[in-house]
Amino acid sequence: MMVFRKLLSILRAQGGFTLIELLVGIAITGSISGVLVLGILQTDRTVSVNRNHLVSISRVHNTGFWIQTDAQMAQSVVVGDDESGLPLTLSWTEWDNTQHQIIYAIEGNSLVRTHTADGETTSTILVAQSVDTASDMTNCEFSNGMLMFKITATEGEGPRESSETRLFEVALRAN
Repeated sequence: MMVFRKLLSILRAQGGFTLIELLVGIAITGSISGVLVLGILQTDRTVSVNRNHLVSISRVHNTGFWIQTDAQMAQSVVVGDDESGLPLTLSWTEWDNTQHQIIYAIEGNSLVRTHTADGETTSTILVAQSVDTASDMTNCEFSNGMLMFKITATEGEGPRESSETRLFEVALRAN
């Protein structure tokens, strides 16, 4: 019986949190958690938008590299008949009479470069993906020895979408 009384007195003397203290603690924890979740979501969105932008930039820069390299070698340029000027055909003959032809064409939403030497295809590469194929967004023109190639690449969807447009102007080599 004595043990029971001691145990009962220990239980009565125990301190703890009041209901108000618990509610305040829960409110503070909820506020901190809410701010953390919003911060994580904003960081995720920012990282996604930046990644999409970098991918778009990379795609148009890769296109610029290939267009400039090939156009500087070209002795003749033939643009396509539609509004976009594609497919674009660049041709030249090397010192050993090897005839090269480069064709840039849109396939789906990709820009493809096909290289033939003496009539045989030597390589076909995917220059850029996610290309905006509208004729006002991706096109080429050739006049007065200058090739102007405009490309727009778009990556992502909705609020995370990012587009990049570049206009490359290349002077052909003198014959």
